[in-house]
Amino acid sequence: NLQDSTVYYAKVLVYNFANKYCISNEVFDTTSSARDTVPPDPVPFFPITKKDVTGTSIHVRWQPSTAPDFDHYDVHMGFTDGFADSATNLRANITDRFDTTLVVQGLKPATKYFFKIFVTDRSGLRSKSLANTGGTTQPPVDPSLIFGSFGTGVGQMNLPTGVAVDSRGRTYVSSPANNRIDLYANPVSSTPDTSIVRSYGGAADTLGIVRPGALAVDDRDNLFVCDVASARVVKVSPDGALLLRFGKFGADTVQFTSLSAIAVDGDENIWVADASNNTVQKLDPNGHFLLRLTRAELGALISPSGLVYDPVNKHIYVLDSGNGRVVGFTTSGAPVAGQIGKGVGENPGFMSQPTSIATDGAGHLLVGDTGNNRVQVFADSSSDLPTFVLKTTVVAGEPEDLEVVKFSILRPRGIAVFGSKAVVLDSGHHRALVCDLTLNAPVLSRGRRLSRTVPVPPGTRGRLARSH
Repeated sequence: NLQDSTVYYAKVLVYNFANKYCISNEVFDTTSSARDTVPPDPVPFFPITKKDVTGTSIHVRWQPSTAPDFDHYDVHMGFTDGFADSATNLRANITDRFDTTLVVQGLKPATKYFFKIFVTDRSGLRSKSLANTGGTTQPPVDPSLIFGSFGTGVGQMNLPTGVAVDSRGRTYVSSPANNRIDLYANPVSSTPDTSIVRSYGGAADTLGIVRPGALAVDDRDNLFVCDVASARVVKVSPDGALLLRFGKFGADTVQFTSLSAIAVDGDENIWVADASNNTVQKLDPNGHFLLRLTRAELGALISPSGLVYDPVNKHIYVLDSGNGRVVGFTTSGAPVAGQIGKGVGENPGFMSQPTSIATDGAGHLLVGDTGNNRVQVFADSSSDLPTFVLKTTVVAGEPEDLEVVKFSILRPRGIAVFGSKAVVLDSGHHRALVCDLTLNAPVLSRGRRLSRTVPVPPGTRGRLARSH
């Protein structure tokens, strides 16, 4: 706010606590004869791609401003091309020149949004906004089937936790609060059958399963149960006979404190995660100890909550709940470079209290992001952003809508994949959702694989990633 064409002088006086001071040298300069009247150049957005959108968020990015007197960016959002910017549609005011990315959340599914960005300089001059093509949020996931309801009876669920699908499509669901596992006939077929074949668990059960948690099946359709209350693993044949029990409370080999996940690799070795001990143990098919991965090998892992064997890469993936990521290992225990997931948080690619993980047999990972009420699907082992998110929730500020709530996911805790179908345990609603992944997965950008699953041919035994 100085006058034009005027010489100004400046000095600095430095005081101490005794109120004595010294004086700096003197400097001067002359203001220009005319004020700045040229606004900064506009900055272009990068195109919004499929991987930038979910059902409720859009990730926008732009090139940094080169204005020498840059002050801030204003990002506005509207519903039509060429919308008028105003204070009511301002989504962000950013003062860092190099902070050129914004995730806009709380959006409606299947809706197109447009964006404008303005650059303002220190004189208060504002740039124009270049046109942008906008982005459309993904449609809500419409499950092909919903089964289960709250209760304690057979076929009912109470905070379901573990799910596994065998080669015939028979689906096991555990409800620890009910102390029971229910076996459903075939909810993943084209003609779903949700009748109960049998149930396991409870004090009177001959298998001795007290509080079942995570589940897995092997290539012989044997069921593996993490019995949390007994700190042991129970192996059950396809017809319900007890085959093996191992484990007890403790922190030594073949001992557990808090069984949280289980998986079986291609050689029928058993992998077990212990959340409280922060370890993963590998056991042979008879339950004998082979190796143990501790926090040293797992990279400061905190509370492992999910395990899955990837038959394509022959890797074991560990869900590191406390750090919001997935880390991989060879079956010999050697770490795989990199990680999946960007840490703890709510933006796409971040996780909050994740509890389950599965793979579709083509290298794509599904993560039950429990604290964020969604399932994120990651394109490949090098991706830290999901290809799409299974999530439908009531948009903030809108009244409750029964149809929206019907297809919402609240605290998903278990995932299993069979062919192109994903079974998601919607734990907060005490039910299971069967979602067709091929209908909800978008095509990725050039140079990356399509995010779709490969159906299992009838009669084959190579089931795709059940767990956990």
